[in-house]
Amino acid sequence: MASKQDANDLSFSSRLSRLTDRITHRTSAQRWGSRGSEGGINLTGVEIEEYDQFLSSAKALWTLIDQQRLIALDALHKRMLEYHNNIHVKETALHPMLAAEAEENRELMVVQALKFAEDKVEKPFSVTFGDLPSFCRKVKQEGAAESNSVWWIHIRDLIALQTIAQSFDMHDLIATGFQDLRAHSTFIPAFGEALLSTVTCLRENSDFNMYKMYIYISKHVVITFQAELLPDIMDPELSSPDKLVNHLFENYIQVRKRCLKYGPAYLLYEIALNTLKALDSSMEFLSYALSYFNKVVHLRLLHRERLAILVKMHMISSGIRFFRGLVSEASGNVRTFVNTALDSFDPRPSGFGRMLHTNVIQEHHIPYLMDLLDSCEFVMTSLSHQIDESELLEQKLEATMQMRATNTSIVLSLIATIFLPLTFFAGIYGMNFSVDGGFSIPMLNSPNGPVIFYWMCGGKSDPWRYLLRGESVLM
Repeated sequence: MASKQDANDLSFSSRLSRLTDRITHRTSAQRWGSRGSEGGINLTGVEIEEYDQFLSSAKALWTLIDQQRLIALDALHKRMLEYHNNIHVKETALHPMLAAEAEENRELMVVQALKFAEDKVEKPFSVTFGDLPSFCRKVKQEGAAESNSVWWIHIRDLIALQTIAQSFDMHDLIATGFQDLRAHSTFIPAFGEALLSTVTCLRENSDFNMYKMYIYISKHVVITFQAELLPDIMDPELSSPDKLVNHLFENYIQVRKRCLKYGPAYLLYEIALNTLKALDSSMEFLSYALSYFNKVVHLRLLHRERLAILVKMHMISSGIRFFRGLVSEASGNVRTFVNTALDSFDPRPSGFGRMLHTNVIQEHHIPYLMDLLDSCEFVMTSLSHQIDESELLEQKLEATMQMRATNTSIVLSLIATIFLPLTFFAGIYGMNFSVDGGFSIPMLNSPNGPVIFYWMCGGKSDPWRYLLRGESVLM
């Protein structure tokens, strides 16, 4: 009995959150595919029916946290518009302050490294700035000696960039690409190396934050860096430098086998896919918001409530288009990456093809790159469907406003139809012309005048015969 009462005492939001989390977890696993032998996870009919019945029978709920999330999303979009309205020039050289700042932080942990080797399983470890030059030399020597080992170097502080770029002979444009803080995805190929950067938006509690993931790939090394774009300066917060790659670092044993088999290109695929999946939390909020407003739009809404919903719908539509723009840029860069990789296997490859041939991309990498492109296209399709739903909902809201105005006009027309003849009669018989003037209103001095006037207003035939034909009225 106690357990039943506890279940009944659960609030609507907690029950909805549990059902949504359970179904979202399983649909996400089905969406992105299973890495194991199960080949995907399917929802049961009971869960789908339970979820649909719960949403259809429950009252629509829009909490204060949802309102804060919507405001945060709109604020992020406004910051991006203000940012792009300013002139921005991409730097083509490493910032000179990096080296000066680095000398004062030699004990700072600037890099998190992980080695995938066949002989033993190694755990991720951190490297200080003072030990960074010797560490880079070690990685370079092992890469030349061990053909099957793969190093993953994640930069936690950008002061390590100059040392890493010089140690691994990065192309100048690739090295400066790590400092490009524009909300724009890029793909920079060079001979034997390439840089792919993607932008994603992550929902964190009641806030939205935008991150950019930089992925550098060469023959034996993958170098990544995460940067937060357009942070809210009015509400500063500490951002984890490895938020988007924590999951991969924690499950490095599962990634190790395929990295050793397929090389750095597979690790690029996992990191890029994990970055794209981070957008799921934002898309889930937008889907819930659209579902909520679809439930609350009806004819009985007050005018101010309609205006408030319309403003929120514009904010949601702007957020969806904002996300679609980010994914569209990432999809275009991945498509360029795939085309470059396919061109590298042509008997007479072009310039881009020769850049990535044998050193970076091989034939068994193509299916993973195609799967990454397909994932981008899937997110694009989902966001396009959300845009269509938001447009339909805005049209529905405008239609309800127009229908309410039409119903009001019908009521006013009906009232006018009833009272216009009565007003005409009242005006005629309110002139009070006397007999002495040579003309008078009929029944002006008649004792039966009020009764006859009421009959006329009611559409009776006897008073009209009395007026038009001079017949007597029987009382």
